[in-house]
Amino acid sequence: YALTVSTMEPKNVKEAMTDPAWIESMQEELLQFKRMDVWALVPILDNILPLNLKWIFKNKHDEEQTVIRNKSRLVVRGYHQEEGLDFEESFAPVARMEAIRIFLAYAAHKSFTVFEMDVKTAFLHGSLKEDVASSVQRLDVWVLVPLPNYLKPLTLKWLFKNKHDKENTVIRNKSRLVMRGYHQEEGIDFEESFAPVARMEAIRIFLAYDAQKSFTVFQMDVKTAFLHGTLKEDMYMCQPEGFIDADYPRHVYKLKKALYGLKQALRAWYDELSTFFLLNQFFKGTIDPMLFIRRFEDDILVVQVYVDDLIFGSTDPKCSQQFSNLMKSRFEMSMRGEMTFFLGLQVNQSPCGTFINQSKYVLEILTKYGMETAETVRTPMETKDKLDLDQNGTLVDATKYQSMIGALTYLTSSRPDIVHATCLCTRYQSKPTEKYLKEVKRIFRYLRGTVILGLWYMKDSGFELTGFSDADYVGCKDTLKSTSGGTQFLGETLTQLTDYGFHFHKILIYCDSKSAIAISCNPTDYQLADLFTKALPVDRFNYLVHRLGMRSLSPHELERLAKSQ
Repeated sequence: YALTVSTMEPKNVKEAMTDPAWIESMQEELLQFKRMDVWALVPILDNILPLNLKWIFKNKHDEEQTVIRNKSRLVVRGYHQEEGLDFEESFAPVARMEAIRIFLAYAAHKSFTVFEMDVKTAFLHGSLKEDVASSVQRLDVWVLVPLPNYLKPLTLKWLFKNKHDKENTVIRNKSRLVMRGYHQEEGIDFEESFAPVARMEAIRIFLAYDAQKSFTVFQMDVKTAFLHGTLKEDMYMCQPEGFIDADYPRHVYKLKKALYGLKQALRAWYDELSTFFLLNQFFKGTIDPMLFIRRFEDDILVVQVYVDDLIFGSTDPKCSQQFSNLMKSRFEMSMRGEMTFFLGLQVNQSPCGTFINQSKYVLEILTKYGMETAETVRTPMETKDKLDLDQNGTLVDATKYQSMIGALTYLTSSRPDIVHATCLCTRYQSKPTEKYLKEVKRIFRYLRGTVILGLWYMKDSGFELTGFSDADYVGCKDTLKSTSGGTQFLGETLTQLTDYGFHFHKILIYCDSKSAIAISCNPTDYQLADLFTKALPVDRFNYLVHRLGMRSLSPHELERLAKSQ
């Protein structure tokens, strides 16, 4: 691979143009535009200011962080667009993480395999709703035209990124041309923006459903998804740096399809994808618009969308294959096989259930913040008085503190055991002191001793909905406000359930407030939501962590489960 890709990641076009591998990557991106008829070179129109382009360069790595590809992407500086003038509506088709978890839980419950695939050049498949004269060419991404006098075009930027294989060897140099969309103005260049992002709760519910139904979850992604989107506005952009047309150097590109960087690109892509699903007998989730379901006589196919990444599975493996073929018939897709890694979540599917954790991320942040050799502790927070305002303490680097909090917050996607401690430390990000930093470091010390801890979604665990709720009284000493916490279980799985075909007329909720006890007794010992409202002693903490369905499964144990029947 070293002979065909570059390990360097260019900061700009000038650097990229000095490396043959990146030049080839940029040419690959532009040839893709030409192949899909993305644009056309035309004289600039009077009173029209074209949008500018930007190259984005990114290396792609494998699991071992080896560069496997140099990726270049040409994007539009969509921030110059004005809503109402350049676009009417924007939307991002991103599934919530909760929906993904529900998806995986449902797949495990139904015993089907979840696959992953992506659409290649996804955004190139959408057309602009232009004037009638150019509508016959609406499948083109852009066309070279004179710049209208009254318009200022958006600029472009090249992004360069190396792709790596599992051994972290560079296997591809990826170049991407993107628009500088931050120049767009709402109401002029676009009407509405939207991010089609699934919530983390939705991802967990998805995974819980997968485990409960005992089916396999697969993953696929759409190649250049934004280029599939249909735009409603006339958009103009400058010619990309390094690829100026010699005959028409002052011309600009008039977009016929959405491009990376445009404010409305995500909305256009979601509209294109959702319309395609609805035309093929899917229905959209009533709560989660990123969830699409198709029912057959005795089987069900569920799809969760996160921008251009799709995870899906069915109680009948044939339905999963049919869906894969359906997507490939409309979009250029990249099939990733069984879902193993998604949004930073490591997903291990086995005949016994589904295990999700973030052990690789834990090791990464421990190294990043110099905690890889720290002494371990058994709980993320001491059982003492809660944190309060420290006005006289020694200030610490706020940027680093906030970065550590952000890393911990992301980790709560699969680690409910650190939610309470992280939330308390989050309150003091504006002026962090050594006192608060010590508490944050304690969480990292706890993580070092529980690296492989994650959520275990058991097969055939039932799918009854049960809730636990708890609240302290005036827990915050600074504001005298109370803190409430809660958790919901589907069967024995910690996790819009009607979309999956589950209807609950009565939902059991456990709480330990005096008013609730007066109605129905719930011993405090069984209150699982205690974990989210207070610091606990070791034995109580470990008991609740286990009751939440969290387990420490080593790679050897996961391999054994995968081979079990």
